[in-house]
Amino acid sequence: MKINLKHKEGSEILEIHGEIDLYGSPNLREQFNGLVALKKPSVIANLKDVSYIDSSGLATFIEAYQRLSAYNGQLILCHLSETVRGVFEIARLEMQIYSIASIKTHRVKQYLRAFDSYLTQAIGIVGVAL
Repeated sequence: MKINLKHKEGSEILEIHGEIDLYGSPNLREQFNGLVALKKPSVIANLKDVSYIDSSGLATFIEAYQRLSAYNGQLILCHLSETVRGVFEIARLEMQIYSIASIKTHRVKQYLRAFDSYLTQAIGIVGVAL
């Protein structure tokens, strides 16, 4: 497994390549621990090039999610293949960890939420469709 760390628009992006298994999970855990220690508010795991994940990989994501949530940070998973998404769904974790189709979709939703909040506070209009 190979991990590239990038910083973009206030988020830390982990681009993960290969298999997230018993052998690769400690590397991924180390990356998450470093970001958590720095209290990074948003960590995006790009799983586009991940072909396989096992229970140790799931445990790594659960631990990262819990540690980030402890200080209101967020873990975002993006570009999950059908196989990888299926593993999260079988483990019933798809609703626990914020999962999106793409980073751009997330940015649009953030903008719409901010706009909705502005309208609610400034002019009393409620309910921009998300």
